[in-house]
Amino acid sequence: MRRIGAVVVLYRMSEQVSPAVRALERAPTACRDRLFVVTHDNSEAPIADVSLSRVVAQRTTAVANPGLATAYTTALNAAEAAGCSWLMLLDQDTAVSTEYLHEVIDLIDREVELSSTQVDVLVPVLSHSGRQVSPHARPRVRSRAARTPTHTPLPSSTWYYNSGVVLRTAAVRRAGGFPSAYPLDYLDHALAELMRGHGSVVWQLGAVLEHDLSVLAPGSLSISRYRSITSAEERFTAEFGTTSDRFWLLVRRSALAVMALLRLRPSPSLSAEVRAVLSAGRLAISRSPSP
Repeated sequence: MRRIGAVVVLYRMSEQVSPAVRALERAPTACRDRLFVVTHDNSEAPIADVSLSRVVAQRTTAVANPGLATAYTTALNAAEAAGCSWLMLLDQDTAVSTEYLHEVIDLIDREVELSSTQVDVLVPVLSHSGRQVSPHARPRVRSRAARTPTHTPLPSSTWYYNSGVVLRTAAVRRAGGFPSAYPLDYLDHALAELMRGHGSVVWQLGAVLEHDLSVLAPGSLSISRYRSITSAEERFTAEFGTTSDRFWLLVRRSALAVMALLRLRPSPSLSAEVRAVLSAGRLAISRSPSP
């Protein structure tokens, strides 16, 4: 019986409160028995649980909050040590459904079929307040849901977010592991590009998971987090993007800055928005990728 590693990254939230951990606790026994669950607490001061979840097999902490790449790498090591050849990535607030778990387990049990088609990544649909946010088309002015048929390979141009993704551990290693240059933001997109570059195929699941996406509320972001996102976006565009992508980054940031100036969208800082536009402009006219 193949076991599947699963990591839930916590931040200022206990296992008791995490929708992802609670959903795994409520999952049918047949599903729970197939999972090797790891929690990784990135809180500045780890939150003490009165009663620890029985579904969690291993717990790690990193009080300096190094982001997701470190947490995922730690979980990857733990999953491989436990004999797992697949790793499920879960945000703390993703509502995991029984249908999703059954679909993942059924596919992984068809290992020969997946290997023959080089399927190394399984991707669910993520929904935020009823709106599909992943998979989505590569953004131009704004991000649009990708209406990809389920139970089929995902087009290489399609983007998807981390949570709910299930990765073949050997394929992650083949691609060089979780890239430390993207500790948090754009980690999902960078890893996807690296794995595709090594021949990995992405499979679109039929399962839909409800997920709370904080970046959809820019007014709630701190200035430091906003700058982290824009910096990672520029690094990703320089490393993996085309000339067209650089142009659209400038157009998108300019449009968002104008909307913020007209108070048509919340913004953590107008000055940060302006700096982001200028930075995108420098990237757009550069001839070589940034280091």
